[in-house]
Amino acid sequence: MGSDPTLEAIAAAREVSIETTAGARTFKTIAWVVEVAGALYVRSFLGSGARWNRRVASNPTVALVSGSHRVEFTAASSRVSSLRPVRG
Repeated sequence: MGSDPTLEAIAAAREVSIETTAGARTFKTIAWVVEVAGALYVRSFLGSGARWNRRVASNPTVALVSGSHRVEFTAASSRVSSLRPVRG
């Protein structure tokens, strides 16, 4: 993941909070992140219909928080239909 200790901590966390906004309100939602080739991905269990996901579509400025670590970024949409399950 590089040498950024904040991103390393967030990538290693089992759960993080994603902070989204709607108007003047900030919302925190528990989320799970996955690191793939140095990039962090957050997936919505409820798909594009999840409230936090709809807020990100309206305002892509978000933050991921894990413990004392917090990183702000601009979210980008990703199509996951091409991903396949990994079988052990």
